[in-house]
Amino acid sequence: MLQREESKTSAIEMSIESSRERRRRRRRQRGRIERKQSSSSSLIFFFFFIFSASSSFVCLFSLFASAETKVGPRSTTTTTTTTATTPFATTATLSHTGGRSFTNSSGAPNVVKPRETRIINGVPSLVSSPRNRIINGVPVYETSAFPFIVAIFGSYADENGNTVRDFRCGGTFISTRHVLTASHCFFSDGLVSNTRNFYDKMEVLVNSVQLDQGGEGQELKFIEIAEAHGNPDFNGINFDQDCTVLRLVRPASEIFDVQPVRLAWGAEEVDEDEYKTVYDENEMCYVVGFGVDSSGFLTEHLNNATVPLVSEETCEHSDSYPGWPYGNPISSSMICAGYKSGGTDACQGDSGGPLLNARTLAQVGIVSWGEGCALENKYGVYTKVSKMRA
Repeated sequence: MLQREESKTSAIEMSIESSRERRRRRRRQRGRIERKQSSSSSLIFFFFFIFSASSSFVCLFSLFASAETKVGPRSTTTTTTTTATTPFATTATLSHTGGRSFTNSSGAPNVVKPRETRIINGVPSLVSSPRNRIINGVPVYETSAFPFIVAIFGSYADENGNTVRDFRCGGTFISTRHVLTASHCFFSDGLVSNTRNFYDKMEVLVNSVQLDQGGEGQELKFIEIAEAHGNPDFNGINFDQDCTVLRLVRPASEIFDVQPVRLAWGAEEVDEDEYKTVYDENEMCYVVGFGVDSSGFLTEHLNNATVPLVSEETCEHSDSYPGWPYGNPISSSMICAGYKSGGTDACQGDSGGPLLNARTLAQVGIVSWGEGCALENKYGVYTKVSKMRA
C-alpha cells in the first residue's frame, strides 16, 4: 500500500514537473516568436507612416515603400532633344507653378537660370551678387544652429569631364542615413522620376550653412543618394502628400556628428498655462532654407525666417486659396504659415526644407508650395508632419 502511494505520489510529481516543463517550453517559444515579431515590426515600421483616420494613405517613412526610384544614371532612352543652352534633355513632368524647387514648366531643372548655384569640381560658379536671404529672413552662420539641414544637388559630368552640381532642394536628417524632403523635388504625378533624365546622380551637401563652403571653412562634403522613397499617394497636381524619404549610400555620421531633427508627430504641448501645442494657430515657426530671396537670387548662406501658423479656414479664405490649386482646397495633410500682409515666406529653392516650431525646434512641416512668394494673402503651404503617422 505504501509503495503504491509512493508510486502514485511519484507519478503525480512527474506529471507536475512535466507540466511545468511544457509551460516553460511554451513560454520560451512564445518569447522567441515575440522577439521575432518585434524585430520584424521594428524593420517594417522604421520611419513608417500608416493610414490616417480618413483611410487616406500618408507618407511612408519606410525602406519598404511601395514606390521608389533608384537615383542613378541618366536614362539613355529619352526621345526628347537637348538644346545648346542646357546639357539636359527635357521631358514633360511637373506643371504646378507653385512648387518651390527649381523646375520649369517642362519639368527640367532650371540649370542655366542666372545666379543659380552651380558647383564645378567643388568650386561654385554662376553665383552673383546681390544675394540677401530667404524673403525677409536672416542668415545662419553656424552649422550648430540647424545641424540637421542638408542641401540636395543633382550632378553630372560636362564635356570637359568636370563634375557639375546643380542645387535642387533642401531637406532634413531624420536619421544618420535618411533625409526627409518634398516629393516634388524628385517626382512628378504618379511618382515618375523628374531627375533621372537630367543627372548622373543625386547628392546631399552636409554640415554646411553655405553653398560655397563647408562647415567651419572646410571643403564641401557630399554624400550620394542611393534611393528616393516617395509617398504613393503624392499628387503632382495639387501637391497633396508631398513628402519623400531619401536613403544615403553611407551614414553621415562618418563625416560629422549628425543630429537628426525631431519630428512633431502629435499635438505636443508648448505652454501648459495657455494649453498651446506646436500646431496651434499663431504658434511661431522657423522656415529654413537656401532658396531665393526677394530679389530672386539664391542666398549665399542658409537663412531662416519666422512665420506664424494659420488655420486651414484662413488659408482657404476667398482672398487666399479658395479651392486653389486646380479646384482642390487645402487638404488635411497640409499646413499653412505666413502673414496676411505677406512680406516673409519661403520661396523657390526652399522646397523640402523644414518648418520648425520656434520653441522646440521640432519639425512640423515640409516646404511644399505657394502662389508666388511672400505675397499678400498668399500663405506658404507645407506638408503637415503629424498627418504622416496616425
